Amino acid sequence: MLEKLKIFRRKTLRLLEMRPIHKVIRLLKQNNYLLMDSVLEVFGYTGEYHTLDYVKYVNQLDIWEIDSAHEIHLKNNLPRANVKITDAYSEIRSTDKIFDTIIIDNPRGIFADEKKCEHFEIIKDCFHKLADRSVLITHVIPDISVSKYVTPPLIISKHIEKRKLFYAHESGISISFLHFETIYRRIAYENGYITKDVFFVKRNYLFTYVILCLEKRE
Repeated sequence: MLEKLKIFRRKTLRLLEMRPIHKVIRLLKQNNYLLMDSVLEVFGYTGEYHTLDYVKYVNQLDIWEIDSAHEIHLKNNLPRANVKITDAYSEIRSTDKIFDTIIIDNPRGIFADEKKCEHFEIIKDCFHKLADRSVLITHVIPDISVSKYVTPPLIISKHIEKRKLFYAHESGISISFLHFETIYRRIAYENGYITKDVFFVKRNYLFTYVILCLEKRE
């Protein structure tokens, strides 16, 4: 019953365009940065969450997902999308496609046998597949201590260490938006882009979208 209520609520908010990604869309429109002719979503899962919220704005949507069990759901939920079951970390390096917008819908912590963390190992490669004027959207976790998930202490410790390293942050636990902005602007610059604007939009109690409006450096 609870799951049915969640689905009903999600569909209702989608219809009213009141989901968090709709606020992202509105911010991009206001700043003349809604660039959705060609969009890539990395870590597509089943496609039934925020992808359904923004798909109507997209001309051509590519979705990458590593778990083949989700392929049928992705194709049913997003019949116009180009769905590919693939390792996104390899695919982002080998594809010759260029995208106006890349959305990294990353997991919440450490995964892939503890080899990957959030979007840390893929974000830099994404810059090499963006158009000259483009948008990069991913998730940040401002404070991992608020997580409701039960996670072994050793995994939490490894997650914190990876955050400390990636964000050049003393604690790696609670990170300000100002610090996030500084880090992502620097990453963009080091990978050939000037960040024209940065927006933060809360997605849920744990995740916040970070939206980078980018221009290729000359």
